[in-house]
Amino acid sequence: MSKTKEELALALKRVVCRKSFSKTTITDITKELGMSRENFYYHFHDKYELLKWQCKHDLINPLADNCAIKSKDELCTILISLIKSDDKYYHCLVKDLDKNTIKYFIYPYLKPIVSLYVGRSMNPSVWKMRREKEDFVADFFTDALINYFIDYLYDHESIDAPALERNFLFLFREFLTA
Repeated sequence: MSKTKEELALALKRVVCRKSFSKTTITDITKELGMSRENFYYHFHDKYELLKWQCKHDLINPLADNCAIKSKDELCTILISLIKSDDKYYHCLVKDLDKNTIKYFIYPYLKPIVSLYVGRSMNPSVWKMRREKEDFVADFFTDALINYFIDYLYDHESIDAPALERNFLFLFREFLTA
């Protein structure tokens, strides 16, 4: 894990909260740290690669680290708390970037985690699915999870974690009962 990458990700968050992602430049990020642009380019190709790294580092890695021991209920709780911990930043991103851009950065990393929980949660007597059906369910829930969070962050200034948890837990418990 690179300390410099972590510092760049934190600088990105601070700058995006003051400006917007689309108006943020590499110079803005490096000035925030008193770092050269060359140092930035040593670690990342552009601000989009930094954003992708930040999303994976801050949202996906903590979920993946807990996959072996966490239930689908805890998956929701952890994801909500991760977003809530930087809610101003994620609100700024959602207001500035379109859904497809946000999905591009999160979907490839989140789907394997959701797939793991779908596989664990499928009740064989109810679902009796082939592998492609399981993939469809994982795609559906991954897409639904991302879209719901994007819409929620766009429409709400603050995160009501208990309400989000109730909604997700209802969905997961009703459709993915094991």
